Amino acid sequence: MTKYEDITTTEIEATCSKLLKEVGVTFRVMYIRYNPNAEWGHDEWEVTLCKQGEGHKFPFHTGTGLRRRGKPVKPSVACVLHSLLLDGAAMNQSFDDWCDEYGYNSDSIKDFNTYRKCVHTGRALRKIFSQVVWDELSLILQNY
Repeated sequence: MTKYEDITTTEIEATCSKLLKEVGVTFRVMYIRYNPNAEWGHDEWEVTLCKQGEGHKFPFHTGTGLRRRGKPVKPSVACVLHSLLLDGAAMNQSFDDWCDEYGYNSDSIKDFNTYRKCVHTGRALRKIFSQVVWDELSLILQNY
């Protein structure tokens, strides 16, 4: 059992925010627009993680089921980091292994391009987070 195994969602949020502050990373989310024309209607966001003045921007999408009274709700730090870390882990996998793990088709150009975006996300995150911080965030978010 890890020290984060039985913490609540609220505690996960607070722990992520505290760790980011401790390592000097700022987190910003900006609403871009609603996109009804994609494969699934969703809200588009731009997430910025900054460390020592260097910022990295990541696209982030939330489904309309997360809206409140029809209005977009800003995704939380834990929500975003959980998603980005899962995507970014692709940088440690071959394309075939990634496809096997997540149910993608290793013969698909579209799926290969998705994999490449995930690898790019991982490389950008590595410029922000050391392996120690990455691992700590992964532990905090393991049951998110």
